[in-house]
Amino acid sequence: MLAPDVELRQCPGHTDHDLIVVVKNTDTGCVVVAGMSIPLPYENDTEERKAVSAYPEKQEKSREKILRLADWIIPGHGNLFKNMCKSSSSDNE
Repeated sequence: MLAPDVELRQCPGHTDHDLIVVVKNTDTGCVVVAGMSIPLPYENDTEERKAVSAYPEKQEKSREKILRLADWIIPGHGNLFKNMCKSSSSDNE
């Protein structure tokens, strides 16, 4: 934990040592700085993601974890976006 409600987590995929920053309890919910775990701010990026991933299977698991957790995502490239995949009943891991 870096500070209350701010932590680093390992999320391998693009490389074997990728990290994300999770910021909980913001006014807009949980914000995840995903970096290259989610490289682009749109859902249909599968081919682009695989093309730059050293470990595509691990990256997909990391991506799924982020999509369950985050209300808002800051991708590796592009603008902050609202996570439309998260259901209101999802658990914050």
